[in-house]
Amino acid sequence: MRWCEFCRKYIAGRWRTSGAKSRESMADGLAAVALAMVQRGEGIPQDTDIRLAFRWGIVPANAGEEPPAELRAAYEWLTTSHRPVLDLADAVVIEDVQYRLSYRLDGIRAAGETYKRRRRALNTASNMRWTSGSSRRIHSSGPAGSAWARTMWWTGAFS
Repeated sequence: MRWCEFCRKYIAGRWRTSGAKSRESMADGLAAVALAMVQRGEGIPQDTDIRLAFRWGIVPANAGEEPPAELRAAYEWLTTSHRPVLDLADAVVIEDVQYRLSYRLDGIRAAGETYKRRRRALNTASNMRWTSGSSRRIHSSGPAGSAWARTMWWTGAFS
């Protein structure tokens, strides 16, 4: 399963029972990680456009809808360039995830509470269990702060 697909399923499962601030926190945290979960290269949209397109794409009410004109190019690029979830076990990806959680788009260190909120969104999503399929463990020898990656359990949905 790829990153955007995983996030859509995760958000859809939590949307109805989450308050507005919780939805905002989940979307912000997962959007920050989305910047690390894409294949970088030529033709990549601006990070701000990727974040906006990602946030639009994970809202359950937008499922099956065409993205707004101003997000269309970034959304189409995002949905064809996102990584498999299992790439979270890659040390280079983990390092970029840590950076994306810790810094704002302008390169300034994010506030401590912002980092905690973003990390919490990723941790909560990574602890999700799918009810079908067999469990699969992601092993990581990534940099500091990636203990969650070594202990995440994913199911066959990520094969």
